[in-house]
Order: sequence, then structure tokens, then C-alpha cells
Amino acid sequence: MAISNRYISNEKEAEDVMMESFMIIFNKIKTFNNKGSLEGWMKKILVNNCIGHLRKNKIMFVSLEKVNQNENIYSTDENSENKAEVLMKILKSLPEGYRSVFNLYVMEEYKHKEIAEILNISENTSKSQLFKAKKMIKRQLKQLDEKNLQIDKEEELIKSINISHG
Repeated sequence: MAISNRYISNEKEAEDVMMESFMIIFNKIKTFNNKGSLEGWMKKILVNNCIGHLRKNKIMFVSLEKVNQNENIYSTDENSENKAEVLMKILKSLPEGYRSVFNLYVMEEYKHKEIAEILNISENTSKSQLFKAKKMIKRQLKQLDEKNLQIDKEEELIKSINISHG
């Protein structure tokens, strides 16, 4: 489910796409020719199905202006989450187009030319979307760092008050 969640932000849709992918895998298992790993073959089907879902629903690319620059995706209990959960939240907060290009380039290790062909976009659009995705990720990580720093300062202040009044 992690792969489909990386591409599709809606939990229910991600689950549906994953189940559809398993049906495709089940129906086409006889076509697997043992060239490469079974896991890699299955992953490719899932990734392609996720991209197909995004295309079908025409929710691929948006301009940076349409993204709420001040959106804060973190809850107050964020400190209890592990880094993988935080990263998944950040990835899910990206617009679909940014997330798709980021996943294909960073996670799946496709080249911009391949991404352009898969997503029906230009190589420059792929590069631009990756740049914007990285910029948004960095901004959100910076916000998280600033929030954690503020929490640390507040906790330190509370400890100092308790020590001096204890």
C-alpha cells in the first residue's frame, strides 16, 4: 500500500488502485517470464496502474500558485511519529503531478526522458515538477524543524520553571 499511497493522496483511492493492481497481477501471472524479479514486475504494474488512475482522473499537474504556500500538514502530536510516517505525510501533501514525478525520479529511478514518456509531458516539465516538489519538501521539512525547535524551547522553559519552583 505504501507505493500506491506515494502516488495517490486519497487513502480509499490508493487502496482501490492497489486492489485493481493485484487483480491484474493475478490475471497476468502466467505472462511473467522470469526476466528480472517477480517483485519488480509486480511493482511496475502497480506504479503503472497508479499513473493510469491519475491520468484517468485528470489530476496530474498544477502550478505552484495553486498550492497553498502556508499549509501546515503537521499535527501537535507529530513528535511521536517516526521519520517514515512524516515523510509519507509530506509526500501525500504534494500536488499529484509533483508527487508522481518525484516518485518516478527518486523512488523508481527513472530518467526525465522516461518520465516524460510515461506521463505524456515534456522533459522540461518533468524537471520543473521535480524541482518544485523538492522545494516544497524542503520547505515543509524546514517548517517541521522550526516547530520542533519551538517545542524543545517550550519544554526547556517548563523544566526550568519546575526546577526553580520545585
